Parts: sequence; C-alpha cells; structure tokens
Amino acid sequence: MLERKQLGVLALVFLPTMIGAMNADGIAMLLPFLESALDLSKTQVGMIPASFYLGAASLGLLVGWLADGLGPRRTLFLGQAAVGVFMFLASGISNFTALLALLFCAGTGFSSILPTTAKAVMYWFPPRTRGTVVGIMKVGVAAGSGLGALTLPLLAERFGWRVPLFLIGALAVLSAVTVLSFLRDAPDGRQVGEGLRLADLGLIFRNRDLMLTCTATGVLLGTQVTFVSYIILYLKEAVGIPVVAAAMGLAMAQIAAGVARVGWGMISDFLFGGRRRPAALLVGALATLGFIGLIGIGPATPAWFRGTVLLVLGASILGWAGVHTILRAELGGKEHAAAANGFGQMTGALGAFILPPLFGFTVDRTGHYTLGWGLIILLTVLATVLVALVRETGSPAEVESSSNASSPHIPV
Repeated sequence: MLERKQLGVLALVFLPTMIGAMNADGIAMLLPFLESALDLSKTQVGMIPASFYLGAASLGLLVGWLADGLGPRRTLFLGQAAVGVFMFLASGISNFTALLALLFCAGTGFSSILPTTAKAVMYWFPPRTRGTVVGIMKVGVAAGSGLGALTLPLLAERFGWRVPLFLIGALAVLSAVTVLSFLRDAPDGRQVGEGLRLADLGLIFRNRDLMLTCTATGVLLGTQVTFVSYIILYLKEAVGIPVVAAAMGLAMAQIAAGVARVGWGMISDFLFGGRRRPAALLVGALATLGFIGLIGIGPATPAWFRGTVLLVLGASILGWAGVHTILRAELGGKEHAAAANGFGQMTGALGAFILPPLFGFTVDRTGHYTLGWGLIILLTVLATVLVALVRETGSPAEVESSSNASSPHIPV
C-alpha cells in the first residue's frame, strides 16, 4: 500500500507524463490536417513527428545527466516550460521548415520528462513496487494520447490544426508550474544531486546490458511513433475508414495500452519477482504478432478482427515503455537512473526520428503499406532479441546496489 505522500508523488509524475504524451502524440493526431493544409507528401508527413523526436534525441542523455546532478524537480520544470513555449510558436507558423525547427526545439524540452520522472520514482518508491508504480505512471501516456485522439481531431476539424496545437502547449506550461510548486526530489525534502560528474557519462556507455536495452528502446519507440503517426492514414486509405472513426480505433488501442502498462508492471513485480526482462520479452512477442495481424487488414476484414488487432498492438507496441523504463533505471542504479533513462530517451528519439520518414518513404515509393509494415515486423523481432541478450541478475535491490558502485567524483 502506498503512503499518502507517495500517492502525491505518483500524481505529480503522472501529470507531466500525460501532458507530454498529448504533445508528442498530439502532433501525430494532427498529421492528416497538416498534410492537407500544407500540401505535404507522405515523406514530409513523417518528418513532422521525426523533427520533434530528433530534438528529444539531441539532449536526452545531457538532460538525464543534469537531472542526476541537479535533481528532477527543476529539470522537469524547465523542460515542460520549453515544450509549451515552442508549441505556442509552432501553432502560428505556416512555413514547413520553420514548423520543423520549432517542433525540434519543443522536442528538446520533452526529453526531460522520462529521465526526471524515473529518477523521482527511484527515490520515492522501494524496488518491490517500482514496476507497478512506473506502469501506473505510464498510463499517463495512454491517457494523454487517448484523450488527444478523442479531442484533437475533432477540434482540428472545427477550428483547424492551430487551435489544438496551442492548447496542448498551454497544458505543458500548466504542468510545469504544478511540478515546480509541489514536487520534492526525495522523501526527506532535500534536493537530490551532488553536482555534475563527468565520470557518470562514461559509466553509462560501459554498461553492456544498458546499451542493449537502450538499443531495443530505440527500435520500439521508432515502431511506436510510426504506428501512431500512420495508423489513422492507413485505416483511412487502405481500409476505407473515416478519419474520426480511425482516431476512435487508435483511442481504443490507447485504452488497452493504459491497462497493459499497469499489467506489465505488476507481472514483473509479482509474477517474475521483480525481474523486468521476462515481461519485456512477452511484450516484444505480442507486438510482432499484432503487426502480422495488421498487415492483413483490408476493406473486407471483419470489424471484430480489426478491433482485436488494435487491442493487441495497444497492449504491446503502445504498452511496452513502463517495464523498459524501470529496467533501464535499475540497470543504471539509483544514482544514475536519470542518465540511464536519458540515454534511453536519446536512442528512443533517434528511432522515432528515423523510422516514420523511412516508413513514409516506402509508402510513397511502393504506393501501398505492405512493405512498410513488413519492415516494422522485422524490427520488433530485433528488439525482442536484444532484450533476450540482457543479463538481468539478482533482485532489483541487488542490481541497484551493484550499479551504484561508481567511479571517483569529478566535479565540473
């Protein structure tokens, strides 16, 4: 049972997770409207979310390192405030290149959310409940994306794409102010962080199992963003479903993801005794099966089968992040949890930068989605193999203890 203060911290890490997802996935929800308003090709459509995630990739490790040295509260505030400001500016832009530049800048702020919230969880919650807590926190991704899928296309149809983009920026600023006002870095009220240490960056790159996990993160986040970015267009163009109805299908997948994130965390905590790798392997296998089902969907496919495929993909490719987040944090240890997840944020963002335009390019060149989804299937298999190679030994507490044996303090 969580204590009252722990419940408050859970709410405070849930909020920026939810608002961050509304901003990141909200861009994808608005792609059909941006495509028509700015007369974009499929490749250009893929560049829009890619620019956001490239921004996240550019500062992911640095932001995690800063959060380890300065504490999560201040780092998270600055990051969310940056997201809001640049989303405000992007909502007033008509030039495609300028839009990409502003979304890149918003992405740099977005990179703060994962490492800082993971750092807070490592300090506020014991190992035996972290998987469940992070699973609940990651429900915020599903809640934010699902709420965005239900509201943003409707707002864009009525008012154009600028209004919903402005609104999600305003929500990011509101979340930033809330975190600054109420979040504390640690239960004793002290500010976490003993200064910035250059040696911490070297420790991250020398951790073999963390490198494997973060590479898998890059593959999975790339496939996730590709799915979210193109599933509405795919259902509209290849299956013949109206845009709003297709968005409802994505919302249904996000609901499944919300349930699955908590489920995967509980499975890793209680069924696997705190081990994260077995749950992550199950997620990868389920995602592969889901994309195999998706590649066979067409206009004549029964609605129940389409719905089942979307639910499976929601539980897997949209529901994988929680168990991977705590796996990275525990491989890095409490002291380096933010840097470990910052590096995961960086590799994930690189995957999200590369795969959506690549997928869009294959659709432009071939005129259909089959080759693109086939590539995604191969990548989910690759991610599963990478996780299988990770050596997760001992309980989470033992992993944390061994990972915290760091090199000498080098102040900067």
